[in-house]
Amino acid sequence: DATKDRLRSATGNNPLLQIQDRQELVQEAAGSLSTLLTLTYGLLAIGGVIAALGIMNTLAMSVSDRTREIGVLRAIGMDRAGIRRMIRLESLAVSAFGTLLGLAAGLFGAWTVGALTNGALKDYSLALPWDTLLLVCLVSLATGALAAALPARHASALSPLEAVAEL
Repeated sequence: DATKDRLRSATGNNPLLQIQDRQELVQEAAGSLSTLLTLTYGLLAIGGVIAALGIMNTLAMSVSDRTREIGVLRAIGMDRAGIRRMIRLESLAVSAFGTLLGLAAGLFGAWTVGALTNGALKDYSLALPWDTLLLVCLVSLATGALAAALPARHASALSPLEAVAEL
């Protein structure tokens, strides 16, 4: 505290200067990074909602376009549960592919940024948060399954004869 007072008086008590010790500087930087991380997770959540709506829209259009196909499947013996399962599996495939592609791009980006530092950050190392990555994968698959609920219910409610007769 005495050193801070001497430094402050040596600089003329300038309010623009901030005098901090190492611990205060680390806490300030950690607070900024924590805010940035929270913002990133918020953007990830918004992206997840948009992706769920996109999957739901794509499946609804797919059901609408494949009405005759679904009718034929029902006519040859596939039950309503089978139709719902087929739509859910399509949704899971789309969400899994999107998630894996996004994770691969993100991990490649993180590795590239780390490689570009060229040793400028001596304490930098790429440490993957495996638990968070697994959670993102599971939430993505659950979101895909939930997004398929309404289109799958609509597809399974189609009458086989009306669906086959539809132009």
